[in-house]
Amino acid sequence: MKEIAWDPNIVNGQTTTATIEGRYGIDNITKIVEGKNDEITITVDGTEKTIRLDSGEYTVEDLIKNINNQIGELPIEATNENGYIKLVCKNAGSEYR
Repeated sequence: MKEIAWDPNIVNGQTTTATIEGRYGIDNITKIVEGKNDEITITVDGTEKTIRLDSGEYTVEDLIKNINNQIGELPIEATNENGYIKLVCKNAGSEYR
């Protein structure tokens, strides 16, 4: 089982849809450990949201579902991109962070 790590890519310049993709692939079962890899903080247009995952083992589908359930009103969605979690901004723009 792998633990999740994030490697944000900030997109600036031409109008595009920003994405953030995990730096490590996700196994079929991913272990979330309290205080180690249980929080994801996302900021879109100055609005910050912290997602907290309960400790335990998650399938990729359950992990993505849990993240999407906590995103709230941020214009993003978590997806599975070839074994990586990818956060995709639903709004196109020239400067999303």
